[in-house]
Amino acid sequence: MMPMLTRLAFCTLGVLPWIMGCGGQSTSPAAAQATMNAGNAPAAAAGNAATPTPVQPPGPPKPALAPGKIVPALELAKVLDMRKLKFHKEATVGRRQTGLIYALVPGEQKPIKEYLTQQLAEQGWVPGTGPNDNQVYETSSNTNFVKAGGYSLSCSISEGGEPGKTGVMLVYYGNYDVRNLPHPADWTELYGSQHQVMWVTPLNVADSHAAMMKSLAAAGWQKYVRPNTSGNNDAERPTVTLRNQGYTLTCSTSAAPAQQGKIVVQITLQTLGNELPAPAEATDVEYDDSDWKLFCKIPGTIAKVSEYYDQAMIAAGHKLFTHDEEQEGKRILRYKTPREDIIMITLEQQPEGIVSVDAQGFPIEILRESKEEAKNSAGPAEAEEQPPKPILVSQIPLPKKMVNFQYLAAEKQVLLKSQVDLEKTVAAIRESMGESDWKESAAAQVNTPQKVQMQYTLGESRVTITVTKPTRKGFLTAIEVQTEGIDWSEWEK
Repeated sequence: MMPMLTRLAFCTLGVLPWIMGCGGQSTSPAAAQATMNAGNAPAAAAGNAATPTPVQPPGPPKPALAPGKIVPALELAKVLDMRKLKFHKEATVGRRQTGLIYALVPGEQKPIKEYLTQQLAEQGWVPGTGPNDNQVYETSSNTNFVKAGGYSLSCSISEGGEPGKTGVMLVYYGNYDVRNLPHPADWTELYGSQHQVMWVTPLNVADSHAAMMKSLAAAGWQKYVRPNTSGNNDAERPTVTLRNQGYTLTCSTSAAPAQQGKIVVQITLQTLGNELPAPAEATDVEYDDSDWKLFCKIPGTIAKVSEYYDQAMIAAGHKLFTHDEEQEGKRILRYKTPREDIIMITLEQQPEGIVSVDAQGFPIEILRESKEEAKNSAGPAEAEEQPPKPILVSQIPLPKKMVNFQYLAAEKQVLLKSQVDLEKTVAAIRESMGESDWKESAAAQVNTPQKVQMQYTLGESRVTITVTKPTRKGFLTAIEVQTEGIDWSEWEK
């Protein structure tokens, strides 16, 4: 299968051998070669004054920049859901995620392509109409599909390397334009498209690579390697991968023989299928998109890193689920995606103020299969549904900006204050509770200019939150939380 995938990747990712001087043919070199010839025109004219220098025709106009911005992976998945695409039941699917999918499918190329085209049309995708959007070769084809908003998807189909099999690779590029990436002003664009750009630099390989990394880091791009690998350490052609929310870049720097040995920085973009954030100060970042895993080290304490992840995961579109309390320098955080996938992040305090992070995402399909397998393999007593553990009082998602918290275990009551008025306090509580799967009951509400009462439930747990307007100017807004079915053991003596 690998030879087929290698051919697909060569076609799909837009590798341009004519630029780098490593063989191959294309009509695209004309514009780039015209630029190189223009630089030599005066010398040619001086050596042969009787023969005028031919005027090179202008190259094709550059395509317009795509309108997209860097957004979370969940936003990109709303535009294209790879998981909805269907293949033959005997197909071998190597990956199935938002950013990339490849498969070895029984059957001929034409009906397979027509079937995929039909499925993509159901999600609003149509074949592009540009000069290079539909390329057909003797044993393969490459089609660029587009969708309103500047979104782009490449579909490559070729001989599968096995009798009666067809290789399929889909690469989702989103709608961010890689030509918008920051770079030094004296770099010259040699080639550019929405998902690939090449710049010629006046620096050597090492300095070009360093300048590129500095510019990308300042724009929020984070370097990472796949787990159990050391990355590329070739000084003559350093290659790195970076990520920023729902996108990933592959960046390489090297001398290009076809460009008279000049240094060329090449960057290729595609989307990520998943997202596990890490702050800019994180080190030793390892990320595997297909396995949905992240490992890294973050300076700080478990409390500070927990706070970062609560904010970052909500910003990425996930919801707080359940968190364990920190015990013996270790804590587990859990989050839920809109699809009901579960993300578990294990934090462990290390010496010298470092927290190690081990994060793993579990797709809902895998969770359902595991639950079904456990049910089938368990005895009658074990197969019975166990009641969920009560929620700890500290896990009630009250807004973090509240002050003067008092936990009254005997009364099963939490008292606290807010530094903003009643209306803003109520809005903050509703936002925080709603993001954590608590359901508000409209029937229990009291809503007056002086007092608002809200009731929330989650499983067997219930909280009644009363917000009272201060009676005097300068006093803080009072909040009372009455609990039922909540575990108070952490506050009981």
